[in-house]
Amino acid sequence: EHGVKIIYCSRTHSQLSQFIHELEKTSYADTTQVISLGSRQGLCVHPVVSKLRSLQEINDRCLELRTKSKPSSQPRVKRRKESTPKGCPFSSSQRISQLRDQALAQPLDIESLVQ
Repeated sequence: EHGVKIIYCSRTHSQLSQFIHELEKTSYADTTQVISLGSRQGLCVHPVVSKLRSLQEINDRCLELRTKSKPSSQPRVKRRKESTPKGCPFSSSQRISQLRDQALAQPLDIESLVQ
C-alpha cells in the first residue's frame, strides 16, 4: 500500500535543506521517507574524483570508474598524476545498500547525506 507521495524540487541545496528542516518539525517526520537527489558534482565522495575542476571531468571519470573500462582513444583532459584503481569503491552493491539504508532511516539533507 502506498501512502502520500510528495515530490519537492528545488534549484538549490539550501532550499532542500530548509524543506528537510521544516519536515523534521512536523508529526510526519517519523513516518516519512525522504531522499535528496543531487548531481555527481555535489554528491561524489571519491577523494580524487570530487576534487576535479569541471563537471565534465567529474562525469567522465565517474563513468570510467563505474564501467571499469580502459581509457578510450578519444582525446582526454589532462589529469593530475594521481591514479585511482579501476572501479569505484563507492559504487559497490554493499556501499549502495548502506547508503540507501542510511538515507531512508531519517530525513537527511544533501550535506548530511554526503557526510
